[in-house]
Amino acid sequence: MEKRGQITLFIILGIALLLAVVLVIVFREKLTIFKPDQLLPTETSAVAHYIEGCTDTAARDGLAILGSQGGYIWLPGIIEDNPLAVIDTGIKVPLWQYRTENRIPSIELMQSHLSRYVNENLKTCLGGLSDFKAQYTIVEKGDIQTETTLTSQLVSFKVTYPIDIINKEGKKITDIHDFQVDVPYKLKDMYEVAKAIMEKESA
Repeated sequence: MEKRGQITLFIILGIALLLAVVLVIVFREKLTIFKPDQLLPTETSAVAHYIEGCTDTAARDGLAILGSQGGYIWLPGIIEDNPLAVIDTGIKVPLWQYRTENRIPSIELMQSHLSRYVNENLKTCLGGLSDFKAQYTIVEKGDIQTETTLTSQLVSFKVTYPIDIINKEGKKITDIHDFQVDVPYKLKDMYEVAKAIMEKESA
């Protein structure tokens, strides 16, 4: 039984290492797709691309945390408060099987954590769009809402952030609201392989 536990531990560490390697590749070879609802006037395209860049940054930061913490961005209290329930190397990696408990995060939970991370961190990167306030008045029309989807080939972030862009004469130039960032990280495939291994080991 002890030998089996050691094998399982090595599998966990191997998966964590694989995730880290893939994340490095993703950050070097990222793919970003920006899909506004309409063609933007040339003079305001810099605003749109700035938001796009911050969306991409927040998405990749969230993926880095989630990948290093075994599928969680925020650890549940039952894991966070129990040092025996994690492998702590400076980063807490939760044990997916703790005693008789299966603690593998669901795909739905991972999508929810990633969406929440973008919602909570995008504005920090944007900095109130202060770089553009000398040229425009930018009016926020609603909250940031993110929908994250894991597919076999990528992680897709669809962000709704409605703003109006108004020139200094008070005329509305355009509005922007929808963005999409696709990161070519096969998180779903890797998750399903790791989950199958862990479930077999714990059976």
